[in-house]
Amino acid sequence: MKARSTRPPAAVLWCLSGWLAVGVASREVPAQDFTRVPGVVIDYQEAPTLPDKLANVNEIYIASPSITVMPNGYYVASHDLFDSGTNYDTTKVFLSTDRGATWSHRATIVGQFWSTVFEHRGDLYLFGPERQGGNLIARKSTDYGRTWTEPTGPTTGLIREGRYGGTPNAPVLHGGRIWIAQGGTRVASAPADADLLRADSWHVSAPIPDRHAQDYFAARWQGWSEAQAVASPQTGVVLMPKIRALPRTALLQVDEATREMRFDGAAPNAFPSLPGGEKKFGARYDRVSRKFFVLSNPVLPLEANHPGLADKPEMIRNSAGVLSSRDLVHWNVEKLFLYSPNLDDGTFGEGFQYFNFVIDGDDLAVVARTAIDVGDGQNRPPRGHDTNLMTFHRIEDFRNLSPDHVLVADGKSVWRFEQTQHKRAPLGPFALGSAFAGAPLTEPVALAQAADSDVYIRERSGRVLRFDAAGNFIDAVTRASSVPSEVRASLLEAPESSLPTELRVAQPPKGHCTWTAPGSGEWFVPTNWYYWGRADGADEVAVFGSAAVADSTVVASESFTIKGIRFRGDAAYTIEGPGRLTIAATEGAGVLAVERGDHHLRVAIELACDTDLRAESGASLTLGGPFALNGHRLEVRGPGRVDVGGRFSMGKGVLAVHDRASLSFAEGVGATLDGTLLWVAGERVALEAGKRFPLIGGMAHAGARFDEVVLPEPPEGLLWDTSSLYRDGTITLTNVGKSE
Repeated sequence: MKARSTRPPAAVLWCLSGWLAVGVASREVPAQDFTRVPGVVIDYQEAPTLPDKLANVNEIYIASPSITVMPNGYYVASHDLFDSGTNYDTTKVFLSTDRGATWSHRATIVGQFWSTVFEHRGDLYLFGPERQGGNLIARKSTDYGRTWTEPTGPTTGLIREGRYGGTPNAPVLHGGRIWIAQGGTRVASAPADADLLRADSWHVSAPIPDRHAQDYFAARWQGWSEAQAVASPQTGVVLMPKIRALPRTALLQVDEATREMRFDGAAPNAFPSLPGGEKKFGARYDRVSRKFFVLSNPVLPLEANHPGLADKPEMIRNSAGVLSSRDLVHWNVEKLFLYSPNLDDGTFGEGFQYFNFVIDGDDLAVVARTAIDVGDGQNRPPRGHDTNLMTFHRIEDFRNLSPDHVLVADGKSVWRFEQTQHKRAPLGPFALGSAFAGAPLTEPVALAQAADSDVYIRERSGRVLRFDAAGNFIDAVTRASSVPSEVRASLLEAPESSLPTELRVAQPPKGHCTWTAPGSGEWFVPTNWYYWGRADGADEVAVFGSAAVADSTVVASESFTIKGIRFRGDAAYTIEGPGRLTIAATEGAGVLAVERGDHHLRVAIELACDTDLRAESGASLTLGGPFALNGHRLEVRGPGRVDVGGRFSMGKGVLAVHDRASLSFAEGVGATLDGTLLWVAGERVALEAGKRFPLIGGMAHAGARFDEVVLPEPPEGLLWDTSSLYRDGTITLTNVGKSE
């Protein structure tokens, strides 16, 4: 977004008071201090003077960063200039011959705006409008951006006459054509071997009408724009626009035969969740990892209600993150790489935005428009949107990123932060919940992490609490000997003056997605989960632990495929809604585990793999929604209680009930037992004559019979009596005499 919006009255009052206090003649503009700036400064545009800010004149800011890499490894970057001191028609080009360490200015082009710089077959191109809302043009350079062709006609770069827009994106080569997003919902394409300066080489699609999104979002719809083009063998060419004010995108499919757009807003996953998707983001497909990567501005949960910006998440741009996805639908935040604590306060703000990047070996080479204070007073950017810099950043080994988190005990609580290339990003309290072993966390003075990733917190009173790496409470340590040896010395034996109050903490096991909301909420919303990590993949387990401070409901309004669910909280969780949870596992079996508490699944559950269901002693799980085995094997284990209260169907599957398991059908349940019941007796079970074994409670409520019942081989001379199985769920070993 380039248009200048009106500043709050508070900003004007502050500026006026500051202006009257310092005066014009006595004010000296301080020297710029670029050591404050993360990354490498490519270009700097001094923020306007105070009078110009007040009058909204002569303001010039940097925008539209773009970057490409040449065959010899040189980087070329560009940006334009916007606001009241410009004509919205100027682009500057820069060159780095040392992979971004230093940059030199190559050209300033009048008559180019909102443009993408890219390399194609050894030559350099700029593609975009000649000005804001102007003709669509292309320019070519053969000397790394020092000189450029002029778009004087349809054979020299005048691609289309009319009103065109759309900020830079990364062109993609796919299916023998080059594709570049135009605006929010249209795409320009040309044969890869064509003359890209000829108008007749290019096809520009018609846009997708807004009605698709208006029907879906209703009153929340504020528009889409600034799409990014991506392509893979699995997805074809897709445009992903930002959706204003909502952390979403849309998957706009390109019909490669007609080169036109198609989209059905009512289709599943038409508008996937994308943290930071309410701002322009950068996107690319990586052929090595077969993943899509996005650089965006996720809004930290702690800052979502920032004064003046709570209803404008599109203006919160102080955090920068790397996201990845295998399918464009399920996105994970891999790491935050930039953060500033200086959110807009009406007079000053900092931010990083409009990321454009290239894949350079194992790294991402990134350019950003950046708003940073490089000198006190008048030189400060008035808000995070109003950028005074273009900066370069390198994200190393991007395919193997992991968050770098630090826990800090401040004597009152324990806070989680993430290390970035600039400042630490605050992620909130570490301990999930409000009371642990009957009391809140009080005066924490020491932190340590064991080899198994559990975190131990020592309070001043001497109490030691144990948490998992995501912050779920496990238990209070009652014996010093139970503390792992690798943390005992620093946690319990060190003098108080040397106790560690900061801890660089290892992450939870890969694939564990922890619910962090203190109460009820939507499964769909990524910020309800640890590190935006919503469980939505066949390698991910949803963990519902100690975060809920009271009984809570998690609404599954959409359908998800997950590896399983693990309950480890004392407050009761109820998962319900019109969606469906499919249990599937890329490796091993699916998981339904209840470690503590009494919990309810009132959402439809379908198995797409064999699944282990285990309830520990004192815990329970109620299956209140439809539950379908779909021909798979469900292993029921553990002494905790499992109650089936919804429709239960086997589809020729296997229900394996292990010794000591407590499984029961509730009154009124509808059961289709068209499968096999298998009883798995433990090694310590004594198979003796006359002994009765309970298998399933409430069998009379099922109103159906299993296709087959498989029991352990009885000892010689004994046989199984199953006549009471369908009355009270028990079987008995009967003595039939001595064998011959």
